[in-house]
Amino acid sequence: NVTVSYTALLAASGTITSTPLSNSVRATHYESLDSGGRTSYTSPSTNATVTPQFPNVTPTKALTNPGELAYVGQDLGWTITLTNTGGADARNATVVDTLPPNWVYKAGSATSSAGSPGEPTIVGQTLTWNTDLTVPAVGAITISFMAHPTAAATATPGTGTGNPHTNTVT
Repeated sequence: NVTVSYTALLAASGTITSTPLSNSVRATHYESLDSGGRTSYTSPSTNATVTPQFPNVTPTKALTNPGELAYVGQDLGWTITLTNTGGADARNATVVDTLPPNWVYKAGSATSSAGSPGEPTIVGQTLTWNTDLTVPAVGAITISFMAHPTAAATATPGTGTGNPHTNTVT
């Protein structure tokens, strides 16, 4: 028996699908003796199949303490969960969270179950974490942070105390 091993890299993930890929091999020449042996063998071939695996990440968000009420100027905890149901790790996750109108992110409050998410980039009510975090295959990580409503959240039309404040994540 002779074993030949090699490493192959798949094409960029944007160019392949989850369709199985086949790699075939056969010996094209061999001899039965060091010299003067028979050389007319017909070599069988064999295949090895690899099925590319991709991440499939779904974000969800909830209050860190379900049922907790929001009060002007008091920080409220939020937890984002990134769940990967795919067969491969999701690397360098980018998380975008949109706070309700007149809510403010508490600087330095972000933590993660998978390392430091760093501080988000903030544009208006949108928080964006460009992280080096990895969501493991068939696994999940969390990012938690604090934010609070300002006094304007009680007066802005459609966002006052009688209306729910929606905080979304993508």
